[in-house]
Amino acid sequence: LFASVPKTIQELESMGLEVLKKHGVQTATTHFAQPVDALHQGGLAFGTTFLSPDYKTSNLLDPKWVDAAKWMRDLTIKKVFSAQSEVDQKFNQNGSFYSGTTGAVYGSGTMINEAKGVAPQVVPVMVSGLQPAGASGVSGSHGSCAQWSIFENSPAIPEAAAFLAWLSTDAQMSYALNQATSTISADSDVQKLDTEPYDAAFYEQAKNIEPTDMPIVAWNEMRVFPDGPLNVMANRVWGSSDDIATILSDGHKAITDILAKNL
Repeated sequence: LFASVPKTIQELESMGLEVLKKHGVQTATTHFAQPVDALHQGGLAFGTTFLSPDYKTSNLLDPKWVDAAKWMRDLTIKKVFSAQSEVDQKFNQNGSFYSGTTGAVYGSGTMINEAKGVAPQVVPVMVSGLQPAGASGVSGSHGSCAQWSIFENSPAIPEAAAFLAWLSTDAQMSYALNQATSTISADSDVQKLDTEPYDAAFYEQAKNIEPTDMPIVAWNEMRVFPDGPLNVMANRVWGSSDDIATILSDGHKAITDILAKNL
């Protein structure tokens, strides 16, 4: 429904308002994954993130967060963003895109393989692109590694390690795993096997991403769904009229308390 992929957040808004004029469209875009993920994506558009670079302190008092949150709320009020996709746990984000009630998925993961299975009629018109550049002037996004863990009390640790090595050291096997799980690989040899044009933008975007999930124990408590402080904060941005600075201050205190417990 978008004529092309917006290059900037200004284009996202202007093009989104045009998409809203089309028959059956309820919101121009929907978000991807949990509220905390969409909120983080908006923060990155303004050059900020949840935690300091060393993951030891909250970054939510960064003035850029006020601008980012106000921008996300404004676009939600204008229906360029979808509040329902965040505050309604039963809302089918990808399904709304496949049905044409939303025009795009903002901050999406790789959807092409899923679409081929559940909505093949939309595959010919699906395109991908870099995240629209925001106030930072750079197209930034976030990504999460597909993590595999071996429990320390496993009775078969050597076998488990060998299995993971088998999965990850052969390019063809890794590519098959990517196909089965709708993920992409950071390995250049695996990327060469991927001939799907839709995936090209994701490989390019991966050159400038922040981690979706922070590598600290405290992170689990911060982002737990649906009642962790970051998800609560995100839902207040989209689903309430609460003062933005107060929302961020409350989130900052909650995160700081969690970090203090895990020192």
